[in-house]
Amino acid sequence: MKAPFATRLQTVFVLLMLLSIVLIGQQVSQTLYRAGFVLLIVSVLLNMGVSNVPPASGLARTLRLATLFVGIVVLVFAIAIAIVPVLYSLGQLPT
Repeated sequence: MKAPFATRLQTVFVLLMLLSIVLIGQQVSQTLYRAGFVLLIVSVLLNMGVSNVPPASGLARTLRLATLFVGIVVLVFAIAIAIVPVLYSLGQLPT
């Protein structure tokens, strides 16, 4: 029996993360290291959204929910980046 789409997609992202760790750990090529680093960032961010989709979901529901969840992750990161200057200024001692 074929696994649901969400389960297969989650497995793909886990395998991509493992591949990226291997690429980061190799000591032969700096290009492979950089590719592994970028692949790790992308696969972790996408996995944050996809891992919240119920594993039994089909293609349409997986894409719809993953898009929503990845959008939420991007929004949280954007807000966090935007408030850093405010938080930094709050921590400054008055001169």
